[in-house]
Amino acid sequence: MFCRLMFILSIILALSEASYRDLGRVVLTNVVFNHGETKLWNEESYRSESFIGLRNSGMEQMFDLGRHLRTKYKKILPTKYSPHDIYVRSTDIDWTLMSAELVLAGLYPAVGDQIWKRLMYPWRPIPVHTVPVQKDNLLAGQKPCLGYGEALQEAIEKTVSKSVSNEKQMKSNPIKDFLDTTGERINEPATLVYWYKKLLSESGQNKTPLDWTNNVWSSEIPLSLNATYSLFESNKYLHRYRSGPLIKEMVFHMRQKVNDTLRPNRKVFMYSAHDESIASLLMALGVSEHPFWPTYSAVVFLELRVTRQNEYVVTISYIDLQNKLTLLTLPGCTSVCPLSTFIKLIEHLIPRNWDEECLQTQERTF
Repeated sequence: MFCRLMFILSIILALSEASYRDLGRVVLTNVVFNHGETKLWNEESYRSESFIGLRNSGMEQMFDLGRHLRTKYKKILPTKYSPHDIYVRSTDIDWTLMSAELVLAGLYPAVGDQIWKRLMYPWRPIPVHTVPVQKDNLLAGQKPCLGYGEALQEAIEKTVSKSVSNEKQMKSNPIKDFLDTTGERINEPATLVYWYKKLLSESGQNKTPLDWTNNVWSSEIPLSLNATYSLFESNKYLHRYRSGPLIKEMVFHMRQKVNDTLRPNRKVFMYSAHDESIASLLMALGVSEHPFWPTYSAVVFLELRVTRQNEYVVTISYIDLQNKLTLLTLPGCTSVCPLSTFIKLIEHLIPRNWDEECLQTQERTF
């Protein structure tokens, strides 16, 4: 089934790329992807363990993603790895680091003198950069930020009667069965996120779901999670705190590329992250569709292109392994958005000084 899915994906990518030819030539791309399918618990209990790494199927997903990126960017990325062409950043989590390494293995099979004579295998190590989670405001979003915490609390208080934090709503059937069986008290959105990922992992293994998960899995949990992310990203301050640093870095590199000041003059910036990272980014840009949930190995592409008229433009696209490659449209622009217009439309998301802005709470001046 998985091989068939990847074959279909190959066809979709080929057709999609053909239809994108008139969008301009890619000169710089930002690739943000979710990690592969993970092991979430042991097989004996639904309450025993948290994430413990990638499944073999998740490893295959990421390796195949790397191979597809090789096809997609063959015109701008040489087959032989060089740090002057690509930079890779990951959150400091086992399964995102593993995912980044697997994507790179698929993207850069070793060639020529890069193959070890003793190993005789087409693989070579490629650096993946990271910072501790508690210091990472770029991808993990876990660096302490007083302003974000207060803005989130404000959003929760304003929407508590409609959000997944409403315990009374959560205990209506079939959620009540879910709560009774797991023993969970879902009084915060993160609990639903955690359990959704457990059910998603079991579904990916083609296991017969337990009876009590049927209704929850098919309807209530996905809708509740969509509400959860809407809650987390419900105002401009949350967007700016959470996704602002990543958007700022992307725009900075685009400007450098245009001004010929990008050193090294790289073509690809790759980010190995989480579903939360992708959901937050797309919601901040205003291009996500509801109900929306990034699956394992979902990818967002923010590409800087040059048109035949020698104009710099930006395209945003999203690929989910269960769907086709979709070209997204930034509100207020077209799907092929002039760089100057793109920057103007998203500049409110870019923090001037993230650390200083995090100290601002009720009296925000940005």
